[in-house]
Amino acid sequence: MLKQNQDNISIRKEDEICYGQKIRSYGNCSFSVVIPTLLITEQVVLVKFSVRYKPGASCNLVLDFGKIVDQTKREYSEYPSDIVLRQKGISTVEFEIATLNKKIIWKNAKVLLMLLSSSGVKYEISYLCDTASKLQFEYVMELKMSAEDKARYRKIIENKEKKQSKSDEVIGQAANEKSMYTTPTLEEYKKALLQEMYFLKNNGGRKYKITNGTRIDNSKNTYVYRFELETELNLADDAPITFVANGRDAVGSVLTCEGFEIIVTIDKDFGNKIGVAYISVEPWKLLEAQVNKIGSISRSDYIAIKLLEDGPKLATMEPYTMISKGQEIAKRKAVQQD
Repeated sequence: MLKQNQDNISIRKEDEICYGQKIRSYGNCSFSVVIPTLLITEQVVLVKFSVRYKPGASCNLVLDFGKIVDQTKREYSEYPSDIVLRQKGISTVEFEIATLNKKIIWKNAKVLLMLLSSSGVKYEISYLCDTASKLQFEYVMELKMSAEDKARYRKIIENKEKKQSKSDEVIGQAANEKSMYTTPTLEEYKKALLQEMYFLKNNGGRKYKITNGTRIDNSKNTYVYRFELETELNLADDAPITFVANGRDAVGSVLTCEGFEIIVTIDKDFGNKIGVAYISVEPWKLLEAQVNKIGSISRSDYIAIKLLEDGPKLATMEPYTMISKGQEIAKRKAVQQD
């Protein structure tokens, strides 16, 4: 529980506060806010920021609301119900502001944060936005909290404590169910996967030559290229790759691969056109993911345990060596059962 006075709000000396003044620094505040970052989607804007308390800070903060005001004066607001910024080093906050599929005009838009404090002061923090939705600190302004503000502060603290209590209870229950599950056969299978993974990792993947590359998209440090293949390949979607062209390398994955054409995503920009490049498929990463998945099985994963323990007996009582295999047989059986 937070230490508070009889009104649950500690009182700060009036002569220490410059109410209503827009100040371009946090010099008079017991904290500072790292400039927020924005992740923009069609439905929401994800706002992420951090608060750093100064040594000797004695007040706690909660987030009252976040607001976006775009160039056309349209407003988008969100009032989170349980975001508390505790006095423990750096507190990081994420929350969403719904935009309802409306296109925000970001140039000269403003992002406002309102923080309520246990000292009876609320802080309006304003940022200006450029066309790339990057924010620049504009001002912080101290305002006196009203009775409604104080009630809102207490409610947010109460909501946070209830949420934490429920979370602790759920974690305790999950811990009882999350005892790890394994068998000698499963451990043997894991060991075989690890041996194969280390072999592939040390010996590298197979290299393929690709030509006539064209960049077809780029966004947020991800670059998409289409290439022609010298031989027909059938690589799995999302297969991890290493990419080499013009003496530079990058990492990425297969977006799609069909016939003599492949589309890849990589983490570096090689320009609009690439004459020749080479990709290496790294199949060991798929084995690593499989090992991690097996290692995460717990006794609460009832379906997975049922499959591991009973296996083919769920489908047939015949020996597993008699079970029909192959893609065509699987297709025919799927059609017959449909």
